[in-house]
Amino acid sequence: MSQCINYIREQELFSIADLEARASAQRAKLDESTERCTGLESRLKEVTELLRQAQNYADTKPIYDQWYSIRFKGRKEKFKNEHEDELKKYYAASRKLKEHFRDDRLPITAWQKEAEKLKADYEKAHTEMNVIRKDVQNLHQITVMVQCANKDTQRTEQQRQQLHKHERE
Repeated sequence: MSQCINYIREQELFSIADLEARASAQRAKLDESTERCTGLESRLKEVTELLRQAQNYADTKPIYDQWYSIRFKGRKEKFKNEHEDELKKYYAASRKLKEHFRDDRLPITAWQKEAEKLKADYEKAHTEMNVIRKDVQNLHQITVMVQCANKDTQRTEQQRQQLHKHERE
């Protein structure tokens, strides 16, 4: 209870209208922050997947090159059967990375830097979101307390009016 009172004083919430305005503003901020975190997380997943596929591509490219260089059909089929999983992984990675090749190279360093920046931005945004979330929780708790106090005040007032009414009769 004392924490709520201290919070009200710190935030200068002197009326119910102030409380509702602050709660509304903080919920809007929380929505924006959540959306930003979701966007950062989504892009981070995309970049991480590109890096994973680039690693798969690099790991399986020598096997593909070896298979491609085999001239005889029988040996080629045997090699393909022996390395089927690796070749499938190569084809999948190749398909997913196809649009990202520039001059037969992938921008792996750029992706790594972007991933690092996204991680840092996400952590910062997530921390900010948690602060706002805690503020929204405090405001909700105070709102509930105010609503309960208002109900009690109304009940007491109704009882007083009924008592005065009975005394007059």
